[in-house]
Amino acid sequence: MLIVDKTAKLWELVSAYDNVFIARPHGMGKSTMCSALYELFTHGGRYLAEANAAVYADWPEKQCYPVISLSFKHIFVGAHASEFEASLKAAVSNAFFAAGFPEVMHFDRSEIFSGFLGKFEKIALQHRLVVLIDDWDYPLSQSFGDQDAFALITAKLRSFYVWLGEMPNLRFVLVTGTMHYRETATVLEGISFQDLSMDPDVVALLGYTQEEMETVFAPYIGLAAHRQAISTEALLHKLKLLYGGLCFDEDAAVKLYCPYSVNHFFAAVTLQSKEPYFGYYWKCSANTKAALEAYLQQYPLEHEELLQLVQHKFTLSYEELNLAPLCGPVSFKVLLVQAGYFALQDIVADSEVELAPQERCYNCVVPNHEVGKEFDLLLERYLMGYNAKKWLSTESVGIGSSPSLR
Repeated sequence: MLIVDKTAKLWELVSAYDNVFIARPHGMGKSTMCSALYELFTHGGRYLAEANAAVYADWPEKQCYPVISLSFKHIFVGAHASEFEASLKAAVSNAFFAAGFPEVMHFDRSEIFSGFLGKFEKIALQHRLVVLIDDWDYPLSQSFGDQDAFALITAKLRSFYVWLGEMPNLRFVLVTGTMHYRETATVLEGISFQDLSMDPDVVALLGYTQEEMETVFAPYIGLAAHRQAISTEALLHKLKLLYGGLCFDEDAAVKLYCPYSVNHFFAAVTLQSKEPYFGYYWKCSANTKAALEAYLQQYPLEHEELLQLVQHKFTLSYEELNLAPLCGPVSFKVLLVQAGYFALQDIVADSEVELAPQERCYNCVVPNHEVGKEFDLLLERYLMGYNAKKWLSTESVGIGSSPSLR
């Protein structure tokens, strides 16, 4: 298994912040980060030390903590709110049981949701807990096409995060996800999170930088180039076109590669029995297409917005990318950036004066060929149901007219 060691950056994260939220598209390594933090807090990093992980020598906190690890991707949504609530209760119980609290399996799950969650506060008073929540928005993605179910799940999630925010004695909380939704702007207000999604200091925690590509994968780059019968320069260029170009920081400075896709490419290189090829892997990790299609059914695109999407380029402000609670609906373009179909290319230069992040606007583009292929399929499905006579002509808009990626 090929992994770029990011553990040296984790101590900086957990020593500087108590409650962290980081949004990234699928395939960027959120689950791997959660697993590494689980190991560090649960075992003091001793297993990482055996693997020569960089963080171990710099991880000063040898104390071990009970870690409550939840993946909302594994929580059953169901057709009714009661099914989601039952699944969430079971997931919380199982997470506490795995952290060393067997007594929670005797808690009465037929109690009302708030009463059931309240039973865990005694444990929190006696132990400093670490809470890791991965894919917090997955249940919302699965119910986006059903407004009633979406509203009910939103209410349950809000109750859950209010409970989490009131829990005493927490050591560290990390919540990761993909997208924010207009109706859930206040869901996470139950706890005071530091949203680091666009923070330049932590941007390299998720995704591979160009330097990491050329150093960590150095043993395999030459081998892959030889088996592809191309130069190493040509190989690196093709990897960048296919899997690079992802950018999330407020300075629009760090361009990243998708770990999921890069790992799949080089996994074949490590096996003599397999021929490496430049495949389209990201579609297998991304599960946001259904949510985006459901959004479009409820909120059709305006003509000008559709033209921008066909051209693979639009502009968003910092404020739009970081909508404060109750600021209004999140646009489809913002959702596309959050889902990874678009990335920040650069800052719009409106003046010679360097702007503060809050005053910036960003050019957003489809980051690479792999993502572009998936986005065009999504847009094509939408256009098939679009009222072409009212808005468009074949001369003005067409998927084939999209500019090529360079």
